[in-house]
Amino acid sequence: MTTKKMQEKIKFYKADILTAKKYTDKRDLVEAVVPKDFYGTLEDVDSLIKKFMKGKVK
Repeated sequence: MTTKKMQEKIKFYKADILTAKKYTDKRDLVEAVVPKDFYGTLEDVDSLIKKFMKGKVK
């Protein structure tokens, strides 16, 4: 398993994700789409962001 794959399987809290380098330019977006009590993988966060970005503008 590569290091990147291993990192994606590790679970993080929302506070950890907000301070991650990977999401530096998306902090506001992460704050908006990730639930307050979130505990999940980076893959889960990417999925939430992707789902939000594909949403329709009202």
